[in-house]
Amino acid sequence: KKNSSAMLPFAVLLLAFWSAGGTTIHLKAGKINTETTEALKEVGVELQDDVLRLYLVSLKDVNEASKTTVKRVIQADLEEYIPDKTFVILANHEQIYEIKGLDTVAWVGEYKEKYKIDPSLPETATRISVMLGHDNHRGSEEGEAIMAQIKERCSVSKGGLATSNLIVLELEPSHKAHEVANCVAKQNEVIWLEDRPELKVFQPKLKMSVQIPSEL
Repeated sequence: KKNSSAMLPFAVLLLAFWSAGGTTIHLKAGKINTETTEALKEVGVELQDDVLRLYLVSLKDVNEASKTTVKRVIQADLEEYIPDKTFVILANHEQIYEIKGLDTVAWVGEYKEKYKIDPSLPETATRISVMLGHDNHRGSEEGEAIMAQIKERCSVSKGGLATSNLIVLELEPSHKAHEVANCVAKQNEVIWLEDRPELKVFQPKLKMSVQIPSEL
């Protein structure tokens, strides 16, 4: 059984701060206020399995002791931190409810599909970067398997694995980028989707001149 933590790419985050109304987490896809956003409740029997899913975990205070209590449950490091006091982690049903019950944890919520998609993603995008929740246990074979699942589910035939945590999908002219993104966001391991523009290399035109020496 694999246990892991997740890394939220820095580009996804803007800022989070502690306010009188609770912790407000500013994701690039929108704001989450822990006082008004429903915390994780007991899920149905169909989700009580060993599948790893993404969750937001806000700590009462971020220190080595509080981080260690979470790391012991998921048996992995907390790779990336969202200011203020929040982490995104990969955990299964048993692990997340153990974390939810820790004295050091203030709030636990789902990392929903709508949090995963860059609002500025153009409908005409031809390439999409798909970032996976960081998993120290994921190698290239596991990454390839996730990519195959995404391609089959979302009817995308082209694309490749850039790293074990990054997939680049190439869309056909018939594809609508938003429809593809909404489909890809359903994959449990996916943490962020954004446009990946083609890199254009401009080479200056060089003018060649021939100098004819004067007579000696």
